[in-house]
Amino acid sequence: MSIPTPSRLVRQELIALLNRSQEYAMTLILAPAGYGKSTLLSQWFACSERKQLKLNLTRRDADPLFFLQRLNQGLHEHIPDYVMLPCNALSTDFEQVDILAGLLADSLSRCNNDFWLILDDFHFISSPLILGIFARLLENPPSHFHLIISSRTHPKFSLSRLKLEDRLLMLDSHDLCLPAEQLPDLCKMLNQPALNTREIHDLIRITEGWLA
Repeated sequence: MSIPTPSRLVRQELIALLNRSQEYAMTLILAPAGYGKSTLLSQWFACSERKQLKLNLTRRDADPLFFLQRLNQGLHEHIPDYVMLPCNALSTDFEQVDILAGLLADSLSRCNNDFWLILDDFHFISSPLILGIFARLLENPPSHFHLIISSRTHPKFSLSRLKLEDRLLMLDSHDLCLPAEQLPDLCKMLNQPALNTREIHDLIRITEGWLA
C-alpha cells in the first residue's frame, strides 16, 4: 500500500524499522517532545493494512478506569468475541493485576493473525495497576500480539526480560534525528530555498537533528 501524500516529512527508513515490529513482542519509541514520535506512528498507521488499534493517550488516561474503558471499547471493535475487562467494578487494588492481565491475554489470543496495540504518549500512564497489567502481559504475551509504545519517558516497568530474550525493538532520539541527507527534502516540502553544504552542516550542528 502506498504512503499517502504527507503533510510532514516521511521518514522511510523509520517506517521500515517499524515494519520489523512484527518480529518483536514490544516496540518502544523513546524520545523527548518534538522528535516526531506521534507523526511517525500516524504515518505508519495510515499506510499499514495490519490489524491494529491505536490509542492517542492524554492526561485523562492517568485514571485507570478511563484508560481501561477506552481499551475495552477499542479492542471490542477489532477482536471477535473480545471479553470485556470488568472495569466498572475496578478499584486501584494491585491484587487485580494478575486477573486483568490474564483476561486481556486470553482475549488477545483470540486473534488468528498478528495484532498491534499502539499506545502513543504512554508517559501519561502512571497508574501502578495499568503498568502492572502490561508488565504481566509482556511476561508471556500471545504469539500474534505486538505492543508499540511511544513515550517521552521510560515506561515504569522492567523491560530487562524482553531485552535479554531479544523481544524488544527500540527506537530512540538518535534514530529519530533527521540526517543531513534528508534536509533538502524537508526544505522542498516547506517551500524553502535549497541549502548549500555548509548551511546543512550548520543547521544539523545547531539543531542536533531535532526535527521540530
